[in-house]
Amino acid sequence: MRRINRLGALLGAGALVLGTVTIGIATTASIAAAAGKFKACVVTDTGGINDHSFNASAWAGLQDAAKKDKNISASYLSSTSSASYAPNINKFISQGCGIIVTVGFLMDGATATAADAHPTQKFAIVDDVPKAPKSKDLLALTYDTNQDAFLGGYVAAAMSKTGVVATYGGADIPPVTIYMDGFVAGVRYYDQHMHKHVKVLGWTPSKGNRAKGQFNGKGTFVGNFTDQTAGKTITSGFFADGADIVFPVAGGVGLGSVAARSCGSTPTAASPRSRTARTSSAR
Repeated sequence: MRRINRLGALLGAGALVLGTVTIGIATTASIAAAAGKFKACVVTDTGGINDHSFNASAWAGLQDAAKKDKNISASYLSSTSSASYAPNINKFISQGCGIIVTVGFLMDGATATAADAHPTQKFAIVDDVPKAPKSKDLLALTYDTNQDAFLGGYVAAAMSKTGVVATYGGADIPPVTIYMDGFVAGVRYYDQHMHKHVKVLGWTPSKGNRAKGQFNGKGTFVGNFTDQTAGKTITSGFFADGADIVFPVAGGVGLGSVAARSCGSTPTAASPRSRTARTSSAR
C-alpha cells in the first residue's frame, strides 16, 4: 500500500535566508491519485514546534505543501527529550508516513538507526549527515550556514555603537559553532574593510587548520535549546560587558535574549533567523 515510486515525492529545501530553512514536498498528480494521500511527517527536536527556528520552519514547509497539494497531509510529533526521538520516529513509521523529516543534529543517531532498520522508508534530516549504509532513502539537508551568519556579523559590526558585539550557542556542536564562526568572520571582514576594530564576545574560533566539518573554538554555551532564563542571563552579562548587539544561536533560548533587551536596556538581541537586526526570533 505504501509502494510509492521514488519520484513520487520530492523533498526540497528552499529559502535559507539568515538561517531559516523551509522544507517543501511535492507529489505528481498521477502517483498521488494512485496511492491516495501522501502523509508527510515531522519529528521535532526538544525546542518544540513553535521554536521560531528550524522546527517551526520545517513544519511550516509541510503545511505549505499540504495547502498547495490536497493529496498531501502533514503531521508532527514534538520531542520532549532525546528519549522521545526513537519512539516518535517509530510511531510515524507505524502510521505509514510517506516521508519522515527529523530536525536537528542531535537526532542523528535515532534517525540513522531507524533508517537502517527500515531501508525503504523515506527520511530527511535537517542540519545533519547521518551514516545509515542500509538506507535507500535518507536525504541530508545541510547548508553553508556560516555564509548567512557572516552577513549577520557584518551587519552587527556596522550597527554597533559601542564597538562590542556578542554571540552564544545552545550547544557546542558543529551546526551551532559553524554559525558562530560565520558571525565572527563577518565582523572581522567588516573590521578589515572599514578599518574598524569591533570586539566579539562569546566565541573565539580556534587557530590553524581544522578537520573538515569541525568548527572548534572557545565560547559561551547554554547546554540546551530551551532554557530561556539562561539566555536572558547570558545576554545581560554581555550587555554589562559593553555589547550592544547579541546574536544567539540557540533556538528558543534566544527568546531569553529578547527578554533581556526588553528589561529597559537599549542593546539589541539579534538572531540567525532575523530579517533585520532587531527582529526577535532564534535559530
